[in-house]
Amino acid sequence: MIVTTIGGGTGSFHLLLALKRIQGVKINAVVNVSDNGGSTGILRTLYGIVPPGDVRNCLVALSEETEAWTKVFGHRFDEKLDNHSLGNLILTGLTQIYGSFDEALEKAHSILGIKEHKVIPVTYSSTTLCVELENSKVIKGETEIKHFFSKSKPRPGAKRFFIEEAGEIFPNPDAIRAIFDSEFIILGPGSLYSSIISNLLVPEISSSINKSKGKKIFVSNIMTEPGEMENDSVEALLTEIEKFVKPDTILVNSKMPSRQLLESYELENKHVVKANEKDRRHVLADLINEKQILRHDPIKLSRALGWIFMKESIKKNH
Repeated sequence: MIVTTIGGGTGSFHLLLALKRIQGVKINAVVNVSDNGGSTGILRTLYGIVPPGDVRNCLVALSEETEAWTKVFGHRFDEKLDNHSLGNLILTGLTQIYGSFDEALEKAHSILGIKEHKVIPVTYSSTTLCVELENSKVIKGETEIKHFFSKSKPRPGAKRFFIEEAGEIFPNPDAIRAIFDSEFIILGPGSLYSSIISNLLVPEISSSINKSKGKKIFVSNIMTEPGEMENDSVEALLTEIEKFVKPDTILVNSKMPSRQLLESYELENKHVVKANEKDRRHVLADLINEKQILRHDPIKLSRALGWIFMKESIKKNH
């Protein structure tokens, strides 16, 4: 069974850990490449490479020794080396050694023992996520957008998000191929615009997902994120997602976190995302790991996704 994920960031990391637990699943992780912050942003500017951060995280998640490689690739140097992560430097070095990020990625798969699964940048074109505000002002760059929405109050709303490019944007053919080959396509969890929609804005990606025979699953976030998803309803997220793709199934966390943990999130103006309306597509399940930080629990998520896969397979065969 081929499953393709569309996303990036921490959400994709935990989703890939979950999918690895399901027997017989071959994973294609299509990854956002518009990040311009921190170590990733510096290396992108200095060497003109694909932003390595989200790619690095997905490689680690799909590796044979995830715990060990998380420590190695996630190691950060101090300010003497601009707080670069070792994983980002390794991917940059491999690109210089082998002449392209594509070749570097192939070698990284081999080094990390990734045999069946594949991490696929959504495009090799240089892209910048932008937002046009209701007052017509345009803010460019993921980091700048997040800073504006988290710090500016009161502020104008977002009129539209779009991708600015140095030239024409070409989708990665491997991403298109993976989408059409898939039995299931999973969007999310992750930051609404910078992790999910930034992929769907790349030409031909959303149209290919819509044309694919693969079932589309949207995994909703657990908490809202200031600037990206402030409305605490799944329906509000779907309004934005469905401008590009209409999911067949919507997986939503049903467990309310502890009051103590919620209070720490509320100090940052983050709230639980919940389904306010009945939708035949909703699948509700306890999906959370409550250890200090609220995340999708890979074991719980794998059980929920495994059940969805099995149910759809039974329907297909009858």
